Amino acid sequence: MIGFSLNRRIPAAIACLIAFSSLAGAQAQDGSVVRTAADDDIRASIRELSDPVYATRVAATRRLCAIGGEAIGALREAADGNDVEASLRAKKLLSTLDQVWFSGVEVRLDIDKTSFAWNEPVDLTVTLTNRSLLDARVPFETSADKREPMSGDARQVADMLDVSEWLRVYGEGEREVELRVDDLGEDSEVLSVAHKRLDGGPSSVVPAGGQATVRVREFNRGWARYPLLDSGEYSIVLVYEPAWLDPVLAENNVGRVTSNLLRVTVTHGAPKSVSRGGAEAELEVSRDGDALVAALTNLTDRAVYVNTNFGTSPPFAEGRWVYELAGRRFEIPADSKAGRTWADFSEARLAVVEAGAPIELARIGAAQLRKAFADAGANVSLAGGVLSFGYANFCGRQWQLREEANLSREEGVPAVLKRRLPRKMLSTRLSGNPVSVWDNP
Repeated sequence: MIGFSLNRRIPAAIACLIAFSSLAGAQAQDGSVVRTAADDDIRASIRELSDPVYATRVAATRRLCAIGGEAIGALREAADGNDVEASLRAKKLLSTLDQVWFSGVEVRLDIDKTSFAWNEPVDLTVTLTNRSLLDARVPFETSADKREPMSGDARQVADMLDVSEWLRVYGEGEREVELRVDDLGEDSEVLSVAHKRLDGGPSSVVPAGGQATVRVREFNRGWARYPLLDSGEYSIVLVYEPAWLDPVLAENNVGRVTSNLLRVTVTHGAPKSVSRGGAEAELEVSRDGDALVAALTNLTDRAVYVNTNFGTSPPFAEGRWVYELAGRRFEIPADSKAGRTWADFSEARLAVVEAGAPIELARIGAAQLRKAFADAGANVSLAGGVLSFGYANFCGRQWQLREEANLSREEGVPAVLKRRLPRKMLSTRLSGNPVSVWDNP
């Protein structure tokens, strides 16, 4: 049995191919390449593919798997030979070896700087040196003249998704840092890049003795990134390990490829208000003297745009004070002048909120609040009621794409809605913590 499973490990529904890899050669002290298996050993193993003893046939198969590319020539001869048993096993081995990644390739990781702040972008470089006597396949786009033309964001995501299939990043205590990918649906080209990788992704050939380089921009701050949020030391390593179904091959790490261990230090960590788990935002209601304040905090590790144009439907955001008492619910809008027409929408109210920072969405005085709810039929002076705030915004790139035809033909549409909206527009529905309403506002 020589099978192996194909699976993927990239988060956010991007899976990662793991295929068989074997070392066809080893580097001598002078940098040259030496053979790791004598021709006699290969020929002997191929003869044993048809041995009457099953265990001998299996052992020969495993040895040839471990030898890898160096055995391909002899295996092709056996596959075309008259020995049926040896031919079948040789063909199966060739089929497996045809999917080899990194065969005979030495992988080295480098980074722009090894000491930086959490929000300081750095580039990661992967250098692939083929030390074998045969061409080697690698799962990257390495040739500049053959790299698919695409925008900067799409290229960053493409390179990161390719490399991250085997990249491991660890913080203190061997805590693994997971790849974080912003909403792919906000850009059709980026989404296309991700879909292509679901179908297998790119591949290139590094010729015998050749070298190729993959440079991943903004390894820690790009659209797809490893967010190094806490201060301290991190370890980065590329590990390629076949997912063998054969337990013996798996236990002996046949085909395993490991890069150098890269160590970096984050000198200044992100604010504590930045979520380590990937949450986007939180909404909090608090008292400030005789007023109630609803504030939104950006929990992401990136600056985001928050829509504070209040109305009842996109492109406006919804903001409402909600009072609940004895099973009854009363609502009043956050802004008494709720937007209804294109002229009411202002680009200036698309506020930039830095990572971990808050923004005040609404403020209402106690007397004004009591009157508004009284007008709505609620007596807020009664003890036992609670007040909260709800926020919802679905005006973003995806809404813009759906409404593209209407936005282009209707008159009075603000210019900001006709050009591409910012990528990091917070699109969400949030509810703030309920607070008790005081008796004498």
